[in-house]
Amino acid sequence: MVIRELNKNWQSHAFDGFEVNWTEQQPTVTCLHTLGYPPAQGQGLHVTSVSWNTTGSVVACAYGRLDDGDWSTLKSFVCAWNLDRRGLNPQQPSAVVEVPSAVMCLAFHPTQPSHVAGDVQLFDLRKSSQKPTVSIKQTQDDSPVYCLEFNRQQTQLLAAGDAKGTVKVWQLSTEFTEQGPREAEDLEQLAAEVAT
Repeated sequence: MVIRELNKNWQSHAFDGFEVNWTEQQPTVTCLHTLGYPPAQGQGLHVTSVSWNTTGSVVACAYGRLDDGDWSTLKSFVCAWNLDRRGLNPQQPSAVVEVPSAVMCLAFHPTQPSHVAGDVQLFDLRKSSQKPTVSIKQTQDDSPVYCLEFNRQQTQLLAAGDAKGTVKVWQLSTEFTEQGPREAEDLEQLAAEVAT
């Protein structure tokens, strides 16, 4: 029975004209942007975390050190690029926040596109102030915070994991988590800019 089926397949014309292409297929991944902040790169800082905002138009990165084996006290940066803006300069972020020590993790708020948390410091990127909107002391000895995550269902909750092996869940005030009239105006203005 097997021999009979092999003979049928041998005589089939189903693959007539088919040529095997052994060359490598075209890549399905394309690098759209290579972003960086020269002052941070000049200090030899590493990108330690990245996060997208809720609209998907802004990507932010945290700069810190991964190779010094200890909690770094070097001045560092949180940078954000609005990829929908015309004339994007990949070496000039739309927003730069200088912070006094390395930032190891970063997370955008799930409903507030301009609010970002880095090492349990919360920043409003619309403000020109370099000071955090909210600062939280995760550990008594200032051990590094390695991961952050906002709760997408209860947006006032922020979980932070640290070098001590603990996860703390923080509840933020509504001033940081609720969209006010100014945020609504900013989003409408951004939508109008993108549409034109």
